[in-house]
Amino acid sequence: MNDVPDRQRVVDEEHLRLLSIFHYISGALTLFVSLIFLIQFFIFSVIFDEIIMGVSNYTLVGYYNFDPEIFSILVYMWIVLFFVFIAFGIAQILSGNYLKARKNRVYSFVIAIINILSFPYGTILGVMTIIVLSRSSVIELYQ
Repeated sequence: MNDVPDRQRVVDEEHLRLLSIFHYISGALTLFVSLIFLIQFFIFSVIFDEIIMGVSNYTLVGYYNFDPEIFSILVYMWIVLFFVFIAFGIAQILSGNYLKARKNRVYSFVIAIINILSFPYGTILGVMTIIVLSRSSVIELYQ
């Protein structure tokens, strides 16, 4: 009769170990995506600076009535997205660290809920994390 809880404990520890690895991978991919936003920002800033300053052979400013304020809105959007992705990537890596150490269950649960918005892989990871962290045997492991 004592064999069932021991088996469940081994299964829970393995699931938590795998979830921590997947949170590390997801956090690293999120940080990589934030670098893509940074690269896009630099590329488009060079293109729009040439257009605004009139350095380019194209006369888009006069022909299309290009408003430089649109570029400033795009700059703020890219900066905000860059920092949001950086923050969420770090949060996912911290969640993986907490899953590995069996600490801060609620933090990992909240990150899993936010992770559901990242379709498709984040959704799968978030749902699986919620399922594992909701087990009564896992709750006992955290205490």
